[in-house]
Formats: sequence, C-alpha cells, structure tokens
Amino acid sequence: MTIIRMNLLLIIATNVIDFAVSCYLEGGTTYEKNIFTDCISGRLSPIDNFRYLLLQKNNWFRLKK
Repeated sequence: MTIIRMNLLLIIATNVIDFAVSCYLEGGTTYEKNIFTDCISGRLSPIDNFRYLLLQKNNWFRLKK
C-alpha cells in the first residue's frame, strides 16, 4: 500500500493482484476528486493522437520491485 499525504488529501494505492492496482483519493472536495479521477483516467486511457507521443529510452518511470 502506498499513501501520499498532501495537506488534507490522501492518495491511496494498493496492489489488488499482480497486474491490477486500486488508487483513490481520500478527503478533498467533490471538485478535487473529479480532477483526480480525470487525471488518472487520462493517464490510463489509450492514446488518441500518436502525433504527440514522445518516446524515452531509459526507464525513469518504471517502478522498482
């Protein structure tokens, strides 16, 4: 379980199974929760336009096990 604390907001992420993660925002207003949901959805959704896709050769974003 990973908990990120920012003021009165908590981002909680847990591994459900090997390939699934549960992530949610605890605290905050309805507006802040909607912004969080939109950001997570945008990050996980398929790429609509490959024109702006940037490739990076190193593994700076991958999580260490």
